[in-house]
Amino acid sequence: MKPNRLPSPFSGESSTLSNILFFLGILFAVAALGLFGAGFFRFQEQWDQMEWTPTEAHVLSVKDVTPTSAAPESSEMPTIYQVTYQYEIDDTSYTGILEYTVQAYQEGDAITIKYNPSDPKQSTGNLGVDMTFLIQASVVGVLSFACLYAPTFSKRRKQRFNRLPY
Repeated sequence: MKPNRLPSPFSGESSTLSNILFFLGILFAVAALGLFGAGFFRFQEQWDQMEWTPTEAHVLSVKDVTPTSAAPESSEMPTIYQVTYQYEIDDTSYTGILEYTVQAYQEGDAITIKYNPSDPKQSTGNLGVDMTFLIQASVVGVLSFACLYAPTFSKRRKQRFNRLPY
């Protein structure tokens, strides 16, 4: 005589929990693709800028662009700045903007930037390559995999468990 077993939350083909997990799995898969796609284009742009020539620029102005409605005054949200800088290439002055930095610069500070040697008007204050998109997309992709295959794993486990002799 087999003992009474509790029903599995994944039992049946049209289980509500199974359908919810399937929906979440698809949602996470689309999100992972979106995160990867958006991050990859930003990564590609930063990778191309790695070959640009570094030079020294001087800060012209610093503007506080922290969103005022984003958090109450007592929160730990950092101050976000927009920095306008000026640099000189072959006796020609150019200006650029370093957006969304948390580093507090003062007018006249010297900063290192990179400029495009074939078009010196193009510059960036981003000196590295940001690969956090890979981590984000990977985590969401693993969530997608877990949600899509959890019902299958549970069903296989249940089938193996039911075959055990008592």
